[in-house]
Amino acid sequence: MSLTVVIDGVECRVRAAQLDATGEQFGLYSAAEGARSDQEVLCFVRNPLQITAEDNNPAEFRVALFTHKDWPESQVFSLKEGKSSIGLIFSLQALASETGTFRANRMWNDYGLLALAKLCAGDSCSPGFQQCVRGENYAITELYSDDTVVAIFRACDCGLESGTQDEFLAYLYDRIPGFVRLGLFLQAQEGSGRVRPYKSNGLLKQLAQTQSNLRVRRFASEFPSNSKKFLVDLMVETDPYEGHPAFRFFLYYQVIESLLQDMFEEYYREFVRLAGDPRFNRATAMKDLVAHLNDALSEKARLNVLVHANSSSGAEFGILRDHCRRVLDILVPTSPLIPATVQPVGAAVPQPVTPGSVQATPTAPPALEDSAGAPVAPAPAQPAELVAAQPVTPGSVQATPTAPPALEDSAGAPVAPAPAQPAELAIRQVVTVQAAISASPGPEDAAALLYSVRNVLFHSFSRVSSREDLDELVEQFSLTICDLALNYTKPAVKLSG
Repeated sequence: MSLTVVIDGVECRVRAAQLDATGEQFGLYSAAEGARSDQEVLCFVRNPLQITAEDNNPAEFRVALFTHKDWPESQVFSLKEGKSSIGLIFSLQALASETGTFRANRMWNDYGLLALAKLCAGDSCSPGFQQCVRGENYAITELYSDDTVVAIFRACDCGLESGTQDEFLAYLYDRIPGFVRLGLFLQAQEGSGRVRPYKSNGLLKQLAQTQSNLRVRRFASEFPSNSKKFLVDLMVETDPYEGHPAFRFFLYYQVIESLLQDMFEEYYREFVRLAGDPRFNRATAMKDLVAHLNDALSEKARLNVLVHANSSSGAEFGILRDHCRRVLDILVPTSPLIPATVQPVGAAVPQPVTPGSVQATPTAPPALEDSAGAPVAPAPAQPAELVAAQPVTPGSVQATPTAPPALEDSAGAPVAPAPAQPAELAIRQVVTVQAAISASPGPEDAAALLYSVRNVLFHSFSRVSSREDLDELVEQFSLTICDLALNYTKPAVKLSG
């Protein structure tokens, strides 16, 4: 990428930066050779760091810029991959600070000076663009945005050999979930100006309290390549700028869909393999095998296998399950699409009025009288009637629902009730799922709840009133996907037979 400064309305690309004789500032030049007698300096950038005798070649290092909304100025982490120390990550403000964030540590100071020199020359994987006055002196924070976080890598320790930007970007993309998990968004063509507001997830603070190293991790080797490409594009190009939590939820759910599609193909390959086995030459055996295949190919079944196979890699699915429960508790009872008291699927529910339909007008039952004409109190409701009138709760036992009375028009002809709307059906199915989940949650519960949230949001996300809870759900879902990408275990695809 490059750094471009606009002087007197003219865009000038910075091609070189050179420390002056005093060591107090870098001069920025539009010629690759730097300072020349016929080349006027564009502007200057102040250098608050110490000049050391260490002979470091800037060409042996690479710089990446991330956006993080609340990275403390004094927070510095050593970057480690495996057992090797590969660089340093810190706030941009540390490069302009006079308080000595880097002065107390010589290694930090050297890394900081190298990073400052490369940023002045526009030698990073992110573009810079700023209005300047020719010959003026600036802090580096005036050329890049305040919420920028700088990561500097030693190329040889990262296995980078060609020195090209494409090679460095491929290196970063292969490790992007670990950065996004900490709230670090790679600045690409958009820079950092449009990165959506977000809350710190607390992981960075926990990291600072326990250690001074930030471990760089790459995608799990078994994570499918097509899912990886989609997730990289999502984390670099889309997620940093998408503000609506429901849209972000569905974008991340596409990663799950991609993994489920891989499982779908694996099941078919397993079916083809087994179909050639002599054990299934008999018609009844083949019929059973086809039935097992149909059961395994349902989306809920594949999601259940996927979650179960990866629940041991981290606690994220368990935390996601809790967020799903809370969001469903909020969405379902308060949904304007169904009555507050929700009956299970198959029970009698009020039907919506549609144009042309005839609605039966309810009337009070006639009063009961004895043979002498005295009023008689109605018999108490039977237990089954009482149970059917209660809302569905997890673990409750429901009475067998009875069909509602048939509707008739003015001529006495039967009128079919209006069909239930898709959103109403989805929410009623979710209530049934909630009632079926046991009190002791497991991996399967996380899959069932995630599937339920997906269905409810698909039909009614525009009516969500509790934005904060949905935001928290999506943040946890994105953390879960990051954890899944870093620790992915390929599910074992089996067909009984």
